[in-house]
Amino acid sequence: MDLYSTERNLAKTVFLESGRPMYSTKYENSLFGVQSKGIVINSTNPVGRMARIHFHSLKDDEVTVQGYDLRCRKAGMFSSAQTFVASNSMTYKWKWSGSDLILERDGISVGSFDHGSRGILSKKQNPCLHLMPEVIPIRDEVVATAVYMVAKKMYKKQEAKKQNASKQTHKHGFFTVGDVGNINGGVGNVGP
Repeated sequence: MDLYSTERNLAKTVFLESGRPMYSTKYENSLFGVQSKGIVINSTNPVGRMARIHFHSLKDDEVTVQGYDLRCRKAGMFSSAQTFVASNSMTYKWKWSGSDLILERDGISVGSFDHGSRGILSKKQNPCLHLMPEVIPIRDEVVATAVYMVAKKMYKKQEAKKQNASKQTHKHGFFTVGDVGNINGGVGNVGP
């Protein structure tokens, strides 16, 4: 089974199967117009909220599907892979392979997420979630955890950009902050 995403940002997309909408994702509503660290996934069959993803700074992130906590955890201390326990009591692992994701159970691939192509050097292809027959019964959980993995990577990139921006040298008055120590020696940038 293949589910195609209409957008590269899985936090704001619609997943299609044979052209029919199956799932839609959006950022969770938040106060004062500030973007929430939560994502809601809605299903079209049956219609309604199917899953909720919430990112936390100080504790484990939450991924719940129809009230069931998937207990997403890092696969290892230095690993970007994540494991989750599905409602069928089996443990699955998402791991990165370049910019794509591979879903494994007991070391065997049972699904994947292909980020697609923008069509600059090759034919444009929308992102696609490929599911093997054995995970179709838990496809809601597979969709939720795939969205979680891609969104988590996106959040980490955003946080890294924010940290890098705050570390950059900022100008204050006539002196650059990095040059304050050089003023006494007469060496330093003076002026804008």
